[in-house]
Amino acid sequence: KNHASLESVSLASKQLTDASLDAMTTMPALNRLCLMKSQFSDEGIQRLIKGLAKTNKLSSLELSVLPNITDEALRDLKQLQKLSMLQFNNNPNSGASVLRYVLGESKFGPKAISALVDACPKLQSLSLAKSSVVNDDLLSIGKLEELQWLWLYGTKVGDEGLTHLDGLKKLQTVYINAATVSEEGERRFKEKHPNANLNKN
Repeated sequence: KNHASLESVSLASKQLTDASLDAMTTMPALNRLCLMKSQFSDEGIQRLIKGLAKTNKLSSLELSVLPNITDEALRDLKQLQKLSMLQFNNNPNSGASVLRYVLGESKFGPKAISALVDACPKLQSLSLAKSSVVNDDLLSIGKLEELQWLWLYGTKVGDEGLTHLDGLKKLQTVYINAATVSEEGERRFKEKHPNANLNKN
């Protein structure tokens, strides 16, 4: 009740446990949530998502550097119908930036990404940094018509993958490895997206 109007929460502490998450489901106005460097479990994250789905307000979610969660943590992600920004980075026990139960696929690949797009078609910001995403996975990412920001650094995505983003008219910035993009690939990207930035790390 003391946090009825709280809209944004950002927490990073090794002292945080699943009990901390339960409190967040009682914040009816919460629409932005960032959780990092904590000891949350799959079960805790699952309860959190189900609780937040009841208010149907959350638009931005970041879960990063969480050593205890696995590919089961976000199996109910599709219940967050207003989610427009998703970051799921540097979680050592997860296979990728999206999870197999969300995607109905036990192996990260084109079908998995396709299912993510179906579950969250309104994503404006998506981080797949340091994941196993490859060029072919961007065939599905290219269907996210609202996408504005895309993080691909730490992946093998290069020139070929960028071509799959040609139809994204709202794209503003793509972060990618400098080593995987040629001068020709960069030139082509800028030609197709004159108002977007290609940031090479």
